[in-house]
Amino acid sequence: MERSLKPFWILSLSTLVLTSPAYANNNMWDGLIKKISGNSSKVLKLTAGHETKPYYKVTPKVVSFKGEVEIPSVIYLSSGSGAVHESAAQIIIDNQIVCNYSPKSNHHLVNRGYVFKNCNDGSHSKDRVYVNSKIELKLNYASSERAALLANVRVLSSEEVQYGLVFPYINPSEGQILMFNGEAWVPADASSLGGIGEPGPMGPQGLQGPQGEQGPVGPQGPKGDQGIAGVAGEKGDKGDKGDKGDPGVAGPAGATGATGPQGPVGPMGPKGADGSIGAVGPMGPQGPKGDQGVQGPAGQDGSQGPQGPAGPMGLAGAQGAQGPVGPAGAQGPQGEAGPQGAQGEKGEKGEKGEKGDKGDRGLSEIAYLRDEKVSGAQGGGCTAGAWMTRTLNTLGGDTDFISLSGNRFVLQPGKYFIEIKAPGYAVGFHKAKLKVIETNSDALIGSTTVSAPSTTPAVTISEVMGEIVVSAPSTFEVQHRCGTTKELFGFGMAANFGTSEIYTQVKIIKKQ
Repeated sequence: MERSLKPFWILSLSTLVLTSPAYANNNMWDGLIKKISGNSSKVLKLTAGHETKPYYKVTPKVVSFKGEVEIPSVIYLSSGSGAVHESAAQIIIDNQIVCNYSPKSNHHLVNRGYVFKNCNDGSHSKDRVYVNSKIELKLNYASSERAALLANVRVLSSEEVQYGLVFPYINPSEGQILMFNGEAWVPADASSLGGIGEPGPMGPQGLQGPQGEQGPVGPQGPKGDQGIAGVAGEKGDKGDKGDKGDPGVAGPAGATGATGPQGPVGPMGPKGADGSIGAVGPMGPQGPKGDQGVQGPAGQDGSQGPQGPAGPMGLAGAQGAQGPVGPAGAQGPQGEAGPQGAQGEKGEKGEKGEKGDKGDRGLSEIAYLRDEKVSGAQGGGCTAGAWMTRTLNTLGGDTDFISLSGNRFVLQPGKYFIEIKAPGYAVGFHKAKLKVIETNSDALIGSTTVSAPSTTPAVTISEVMGEIVVSAPSTFEVQHRCGTTKELFGFGMAANFGTSEIYTQVKIIKKQ
């Protein structure tokens, strides 16, 4: 049965369960709804839960509503700690509009506030959105084992409220009742549960026939959860003022002590006459300024005495004469060449040596992968706190042992040397790695480097280098993590020189 009620605001997603017996009439519901409708709060309070132990579980909460609401800019954790993710929390309207929320940082002092990120229909925070049937809140990511999320959704207008309770995901038809089947509440026909049998046929001459057999009693349903506390009653009238009490008996007055005698006041002497002020004498004339003294002449400099004569220089000794060079001896004549000796006999041919070991395979099988973009295109944004896949869109070199698709490459069995260079710009500390998709394990870990998010940041490179052995065809991707979120060009800054922009680069050498 539905009744038209004045508009009121549903305050939470809590389910009301009555512990007292149910009645056929609706007097109790009428009274309860009248009390609730008196509260005109214009906020929908949505709650959701997240639990990782003993098993992962997300508990969304749904509230039925029809009207216009405002998209909140911030929602909060009432317990637990948050985790940065593009869709850490979501508000879903009519299963169509999905608005994402996430903390700005993983720091425990600030990660309990989930701020608005985006909506799939382009709506922004504080925008007005029309709700046709329901609003849902989900908490997808949190760093605590258990966490609870609270969203206060401001109601701008409400069109209608249905009488009674609304159970999400249950669609009964008229005449059915709700029955717990051991796992969930489901619609059921009352006739299938047994009851009082059909009346017997009327006997002859208008006599009433025998009463039909009583049907079996249906199983007793489980005890429902305790209902929420009822609305506090109105404050009672103030009681009448009590009668004025009889005055108490006055105690006896104490005796007054005797006052001591006051001494006599002496007479005041007469005031003396004021003396007259004497006359001021005349000021004498100022004396004349004296003459300035004459400065005496400066004394003359004395004459410089004559310089004494230099002493005589001593004589240098004479150099002795060089002796004569003796004559070179004559070269003797060259002797005659001796006769050539006889040629020796030809030796026998030696046995053929054993074949040498096969040399190492040359480094001719080399493949190159890279992230190549048009001139002016930035390297892409990096979100702090998560390993993100780097773009790989170009393959070159020897490609017999490798294939590339969707930023991932597949290597055939063999032994490989791999070198990776991944740039970061204004993202704080950052590091790259090579991950194996099939085993969800890390094959190679890159160097830790930093690009400070200052007013003049610089591009720095995380390098990954190492040798791996692939025993079966395996899929790899390059992943990168940063300490500070940087949109648009966290993974590299474009030079815009009119040539291709190159960001992530991978060199793979097949050794055997």
